[in-house]
Amino acid sequence: MPMHILIRAALLALLLALLQVAHAQNKEEKEKRISDNDLPAKTIEVLKPFMEEAAGVKFYYEIDGDHKSYEAKFKYGGRKYSIEFDSTGMLEDVEVIVNWKSLPESTKNGIETYLETFQNNKIFRLQKQFTSESDDDQKTIAAALANQGETVRYEMVVGIKENKVWHNFELLFDENGMMLEKRKVISRSSDYILY
Repeated sequence: MPMHILIRAALLALLLALLQVAHAQNKEEKEKRISDNDLPAKTIEVLKPFMEEAAGVKFYYEIDGDHKSYEAKFKYGGRKYSIEFDSTGMLEDVEVIVNWKSLPESTKNGIETYLETFQNNKIFRLQKQFTSESDDDQKTIAAALANQGETVRYEMVVGIKENKVWHNFELLFDENGMMLEKRKVISRSSDYILY
């Protein structure tokens, strides 16, 4: 095969790989409200012990790129939670809305150090995220509802000013405030209701 064809093929493959990486750093989540009948049976069994004390329970089907998941959102003990499961019903994480003051000082310091690298920033949402390597999903959920967990992270939606333009990002930090992931939030016109 001629060398110029090999070079073109290699460049095309590189371009496609770079486009996939760039797409993976964007969050373009689509969420649709569903009934509990639309959830995988395993998910219902896992959630059942917690639903009696939960208020305002709503279920959603989410698509974020190639990732498909189910989410239960509710209030428990006066706090707002979301529990996310993959498309087969396996637990992914438990998140609870928290305020900035509740974060440990070391976490806040790490996050502040990262955010100070931008001209301006504004936190829109802050969640404490619990995950576990355990196969016992109910145990992981119970621990998270008690504000305990094997692995704790913090997920934020933040407005960041870069080059005089504001953009929204979803940021994920470990419990020491080290940034693990940054994804640009892509808003769709259907996200807004005009009155």
